Amino acid sequence: MNESCNEGVFSGAEVSILKGIFYKLLTEGDYTAAAAIAKSLFEITAEDGEQWSLYGIAHKIGGNPETTREQRNRAQSPGGNKAAARADLAIVYQKVGDDFLGLDEPARAVPYLEKAVQLDPDFGLAHYDLGLAYVMLERYEEGAEAAKAALRDDPEMKYQKSNLGLGATGSLGQCLLNQGKLKEALECFKKNVALLGGTYFNMGLTLLRMDRREEAVESFTRAVEISPNDPEYLNLLGQAYGELGKVKEAEAYLQRALEIDSKYALGYYDLGVILAKQRTRDREAKRFFDKAIELDPEMAWAYYSIACLDALAGKKGVALKNLERAFEKGVEDKAHIDKDTDLDSIRKEAGYVKLMEKYFGSEEAGQGGE
Repeated sequence: MNESCNEGVFSGAEVSILKGIFYKLLTEGDYTAAAAIAKSLFEITAEDGEQWSLYGIAHKIGGNPETTREQRNRAQSPGGNKAAARADLAIVYQKVGDDFLGLDEPARAVPYLEKAVQLDPDFGLAHYDLGLAYVMLERYEEGAEAAKAALRDDPEMKYQKSNLGLGATGSLGQCLLNQGKLKEALECFKKNVALLGGTYFNMGLTLLRMDRREEAVESFTRAVEISPNDPEYLNLLGQAYGELGKVKEAEAYLQRALEIDSKYALGYYDLGVILAKQRTRDREAKRFFDKAIELDPEMAWAYYSIACLDALAGKKGVALKNLERAFEKGVEDKAHIDKDTDLDSIRKEAGYVKLMEKYFGSEEAGQGGE
């Protein structure tokens, strides 16, 4: 027993009574109450490993309400798998340590967390909690080692893009910072910041689709600041500026995306759209649409955009051919087509009517644009 028991706070008889209640609750299937009793037991008799096992038993059995009494008895027997038992016990120690961290008591958390990683050296979450406790206690060398252990399987966070990865890397950075290892600390913080780029990008995309364009520009700008060489981030920032009517800024970011990735088909298409909207740069726009199709022959909207340019230039036959290619490749937004004034010059053409009937049914087409 621990010192509390020796001081007479809990007698051996009282502990035995609590154990009896624990097993009674287990047999009755009240696993939550059993776990609470077990937790009380190991908090007052922390040096007695049996109490930790009781808590693990309660949770392990409670995880499957259909567990039979025979299975419960087998789980309570001492002849089980030792490695599995140690891992289960490590989880219990980690949970208690984590609770103490939640109470802002890192000094009380450390012994439990140290025991958890001793029992299961591959327990990443326990290493992470231990590192956090060390940071709170300003024990930075030990904190760095614990954080490194948490990141052992995925030091670059290629897969572990989670609270564990971010938290452990942040803890490692703090430890290195406070040891004066500034370059290493900076790299840790850069890794965490880099993971936010995708969040800003997705937030910007959401805002753009909500027509909250200025906010979208702010989010895409943050994404670009974090990952300045990501062509998709640059491309969407250019699009957002374009929707705000800021053509110069839009063109600059779209051009930059293509400088980084000269085979970025969507980038050529989006730049073509920005140029075509100016009405004075149709030839340049067509060149970019052609390049997009060269890189991605299935890009339906590039064919559609060329058809619009042809129609505006009075090239009705060529416009109809490109419009048919667009339909073949998958353009099917009839509402957009019906409203697109770029196609007004060909709406009364027999070829246009036939195309609309072929791809959209027999209802009358060519009701004119806005």
